Amino acid sequence: MTRFLFFVSLALAGMLAGCTMAKSGGASNPEPGVRLNARLIPPADIELTWQDSDSNAVGHVVEYATEPKGDYVILDFIPPEQTTFVHSNLMPATAFYYRVRAYYGPASRPVEVSLPEELSETNYVARFAQPEDYSWAPPKTVTNENQVARASLRTAPAAAAPTGLRVEMMPVTVSGFKLTWADQANDEDGYLLETRPEGDPDFQVCGLLTPNINSLGYGLTPPIRKAAFRVRAFYYGKSSNVASATTRATPEPEANRTAN
Repeated sequence: MTRFLFFVSLALAGMLAGCTMAKSGGASNPEPGVRLNARLIPPADIELTWQDSDSNAVGHVVEYATEPKGDYVILDFIPPEQTTFVHSNLMPATAFYYRVRAYYGPASRPVEVSLPEELSETNYVARFAQPEDYSWAPPKTVTNENQVARASLRTAPAAAAPTGLRVEMMPVTVSGFKLTWADQANDEDGYLLETRPEGDPDFQVCGLLTPNINSLGYGLTPPIRKAAFRVRAFYYGKSSNVASATTRATPEPEANRTAN
């Protein structure tokens, strides 16, 4: 499996997991609701703004659909301090529907991935551009001999946090590595892979995994040579209200109007 196909499959698995969990909702959770507004920025951008009084949320998930009760697709995972999102360059004359959900859960301790200093930038870029063996990389569940009794993210988040995160560089690739950890939670909606490239101040979500996964492969991308990674067991809060906006029709080109 090439790197490209692997990352496509990982993204697709994340989207399918997001759609499945979006349908299941989470309406029974006690967290305060998120209030969402959508505003058209003509002609084809939509700005979302929301309010959430729950300071325990570790982030928010922005989702959209093209029908009020359609299948919602995850657009992005947003850090808790951010309360706006712009969906840009959309299809003209189309209604878009949005919702936002808080998510909760603890992250593992981070691990650092660093490429060897003797790997030149030229060689790094050249090898990365070639097909590589990523057959070892798909997300999976592996047996952990030291597994202890699992705990609930909702009632004992510290005990349910993923532990023992470790990284193994894979020599069949120029920058690929395998992450494994102990799944300590018994009620997660999934796992998030988060990364902080060297020089960046904050972690950001780079992968969405289904429940019970505790191993996957990933890779650094040129020019990044060093980054920290962590995994987060999480569950969704209640969905916000559905907010919608409709993009404008594309104006007819001036030349066509003149000809008519």
